[in-house]
Amino acid sequence: MKKANGKHSSKNNLKVKGILFSIFFILLVASIAYLIYYFYQQWSNKSFMDSLADNINEAITNVEQEKSDEAEQELLEKLQDLKKENSDLVGWIKISDTDINYPVVQTTDNDYYINHNFKKEYNELGSIFLDKDCSITKPTANYLIYGHRSNGGQMFETLTRYKDEEFYKDHTNFQFATLDDVSEYKIIAVFQSQVYYKNQDVFKYYFFKDASTEEEFDNYVTNIKELSMYNIEETANFGDQLITLSTCDYHVEDGRFVVVAKKV
Repeated sequence: MKKANGKHSSKNNLKVKGILFSIFFILLVASIAYLIYYFYQQWSNKSFMDSLADNINEAITNVEQEKSDEAEQELLEKLQDLKKENSDLVGWIKISDTDINYPVVQTTDNDYYINHNFKKEYNELGSIFLDKDCSITKPTANYLIYGHRSNGGQMFETLTRYKDEEFYKDHTNFQFATLDDVSEYKIIAVFQSQVYYKNQDVFKYYFFKDASTEEEFDNYVTNIKELSMYNIEETANFGDQLITLSTCDYHVEDGRFVVVAKKV
């Protein structure tokens, strides 16, 4: 009787081991498949974005070097051509010595471009996009622009270089071109924040898109200056066009890293 129990127990042990091995094997295959898929998304996104940038870079370089109406017009024409590929295009952003050299899109849903690329294909890297409540055509006081971070350095990952004050000192300005305007922006604040609970009575930078009064504008500027990681003398006054670049950060749960600049 004991022998029979022993054989039965041995068979059960083998069965359990077989089940565990099968589970482990399935998880291993699934993990490998996901990694392949993840790196393929990284590669395909970079290849496509590089191809877009190649078409734009010469025009941007001409603007930087020549600062002429002709160079700006060339860039605007290229952006108009690019808009034919995606009607959601609203502009192009470039920050020197970073990988940030991307089209900026906008739609009526802030969730869509979190996980869709410029070709409107599903991609976990998403796109660089303008908040749905901001307006380029009838400019709101603040262009609030979002982008993911990526281990591969894509999207807004290299925005975090501005945590280093020395990097900021060498890169105080960047370019943002809309479909009818090519402009340079000067940074006025660099800070860490987070997405707060609705009932928390704290400054929430992501709620500021427009200002109906000077007091409202000044309140935003005062708060971001107080949060800034280091002192920046440049500031903004009511009537200035602002741009706020926002990405994830990991100093706290739902952390955000933010760079704010004004049009010059």
